[in-house]
Amino acid sequence: MKAVVKYWAAIALATFVWSITPISWLIVLSKLYSQHTHQASIWDRPNRNVFRSIVWYYALCEIPFSLYLAKLSRRVQRRLPPPEVDNDTLDALLKMCLDISVPTVGENGSEEVTEEERITIFSSNFKRWFHGAHFEDIKADNVREWLAWALGGRELHECKEDADRHALIERSLKFVEEKVGYHFEEGYNPKCTAMRLTLDPCLTLHRPLGYYVVCNGVSEGTIAWLRYVHGFRVETELGCDFLVRPREAGVAATRSTPPVLFLHGLGIGLGQYIAFLKRLVVYKGPLVILVQPHISTSITHPRFLDAPSRDDHVEAVQTIMKRNHFQDATIVSHSNGTMVHGWLARGAPEIGKRHILVDPVCFRLWEGATCFAFLGKKWSSGIEVLLGYFVAREVGVAYTIGRRFIWTDMIFWLHDLGTTFDHRRLSVVMGEDDVLIDVPATYQYLRSSNVPDDCIAICPKAQHGKALFLPSQGMGLVCKELGIPGPT
Repeated sequence: MKAVVKYWAAIALATFVWSITPISWLIVLSKLYSQHTHQASIWDRPNRNVFRSIVWYYALCEIPFSLYLAKLSRRVQRRLPPPEVDNDTLDALLKMCLDISVPTVGENGSEEVTEEERITIFSSNFKRWFHGAHFEDIKADNVREWLAWALGGRELHECKEDADRHALIERSLKFVEEKVGYHFEEGYNPKCTAMRLTLDPCLTLHRPLGYYVVCNGVSEGTIAWLRYVHGFRVETELGCDFLVRPREAGVAATRSTPPVLFLHGLGIGLGQYIAFLKRLVVYKGPLVILVQPHISTSITHPRFLDAPSRDDHVEAVQTIMKRNHFQDATIVSHSNGTMVHGWLARGAPEIGKRHILVDPVCFRLWEGATCFAFLGKKWSSGIEVLLGYFVAREVGVAYTIGRRFIWTDMIFWLHDLGTTFDHRRLSVVMGEDDVLIDVPATYQYLRSSNVPDDCIAICPKAQHGKALFLPSQGMGLVCKELGIPGPT
């Protein structure tokens, strides 16, 4: 009963926010009709009631903004050029993914998994890409079509023009059939659609001007608080914005206070992390925060729909760290920020000496758990409605996921951090009830990659984001790893 109430409360909230725009149009159009019949000016206040005047002038502002946002929503539907990844690299990635797509250890870290269980697990994961369809409904060309996207970001007919890429798709089809223990019937089922993020329509839902004003106001206020109260300064490199708090003058670098680099996730920007940031600013060492406007509802930012590339991000972080003489940093990443964390692990391993990943969506991306939960699954709970409407369907986030999500770039391979781990080098914090992450599969991947249990924390009954949005057990664990006071 409680879950049902939360679901309908979330639906009501999302509907209310969405409806502000059509209501504004009704107000203005009805006023226009009234003014036309009475020969009055549209700019005349409806009456001396202050509240009605505010509603009237807000509605006037909402009209041009809604047209602008509709234009952006059409713009983000354009396809981008497919990624340039050579066939040998794709072949190696495919084999690596298939080899670790099923656990080699059970939930207790030692129990072996039978071949039948492996097939069941892989089959279940694979079906996510087809919205849970039965194998009987998935034909061979449906799988080839999905593989053409997964291995090249292209349509199947485009891949057939490249003999090597077409051969890779055929080999991949055989690999998949071996793993699922099923031979797909030749043909194509038009009713069975697969998720193909960069080719599918970008799923956006409108939101009013007031939504962006509030969200940007909160985040800009948070940035101002960091700058003018806690001594951060803004530095920009290769289109990437950073908030940097240098080491205090006369304070020597110590092992207990290495630089901390924070990589935030999707949402409304830094404002959603205020509970964590209030604790982070107590840290005695230098701090660096990567600001990512393209996933922060920063609609007025020039980079809102033009985020820097992976290589630009890596080079920008390297430059900022070198410019400020920061070494051996502790990297704290959350949600989508864990993908940027993976870029740094591969492209600039010298930056991070210690790694703290919170709500990591970066592992096992080929299985589609996060993509399906975020974009493919029908909303059935309050948290899914809130994440779906207020985060996933926002035009900047939708564009980032729907057009710039290249899984071969975004994936975090633990071997990029080495082959041996302990809690002094790696900590992973997850919520038990996370709707975006397959927590058991992530745990098994970590354990099979030689990550010991004392590096992994699964917070009971915690949802995605709780660890850094709200005072909680997860936030306490992160604060403990950083050596700062946590929530009481």
